[in-house]
Amino acid sequence: MYMNRKNMITIIIGVLIMAFGLIIGSLSRYNILEKIFSFLLVAVILAVICDIYLLFKDKRFFGKAKWIVKTSNNTLLLTISLYCTLIPNLSINSKDSLHTMLISIIFVSGLIPFFHSILKDGINEKGIFHWGNLYTWDKIQSYSFTDNFLVIALNASANKFKLIVKKEDKENIKLLLKEHMKR
Repeated sequence: MYMNRKNMITIIIGVLIMAFGLIIGSLSRYNILEKIFSFLLVAVILAVICDIYLLFKDKRFFGKAKWIVKTSNNTLLLTISLYCTLIPNLSINSKDSLHTMLISIIFVSGLIPFFHSILKDGINEKGIFHWGNLYTWDKIQSYSFTDNFLVIALNASANKFKLIVKKEDKENIKLLLKEHMKR
């Protein structure tokens, strides 16, 4: 009997999930999972601390934005809804240490998009501050305007992002971009 590719991939994924479940099940008898989750929780906490330090370091270097711009990114809303789901779940299932550690890992990891989302995006003479990242003028390859959107293309990759610009700020931002994009 001949199996098509889609069925074969489904069977392989099913076998891998079953193998993963068996491995996790056998490890739970030896409390290895608690040690792994403890290590992961510490690693996530250190990663969050490092990211938040770098985030505020970039923000301090950037300084005050000359123009506040917005983005169509809904990460803050998603992060808040994640926390609204996790907090009751954490309090209900606090008897199981593995479950508590897993939720704690997710909770702490959610701090990264939360902090990136609460800082305002802006433009000034040093560059563009977008979603917690500072893009100095040398990192920006090109820009274009479409209606109220400023589209920025970065040098290092094919990444582009859109910023929502107020109509009254559009001409002043164009002048600043032309001045700094002369290469």
